[in-house]
Amino acid sequence: MAVEVHPDNRNEIISEPFEIESYTSFTIPGSNGKYSDFKWSWEHFSTTDYNHGDPKDAIYVIQGLSNGV
Repeated sequence: MAVEVHPDNRNEIISEPFEIESYTSFTIPGSNGKYSDFKWSWEHFSTTDYNHGDPKDAIYVIQGLSNGV
C-alpha cells in the first residue's frame, strides 16, 4: 500500500492509499560482494517512483513504515 505525494513537496499527500507493485529489492550478483555484502530490500525504502500498474511519473510513499504515513 502506498500514497502518491506531490512531486515538489513529498509531505503533501495527493491520493488515498492504494496498492502498487514496485521494485524494492536490489542485488548486484556480478559484484559477488566485492564492494559490499549489504542486501537492499523493501524495509530500506520509504518511497518509490515506480508503479508497475501505472506508467505515469509519480512518487509514492510506502504505507506502514516508520515514515509517519
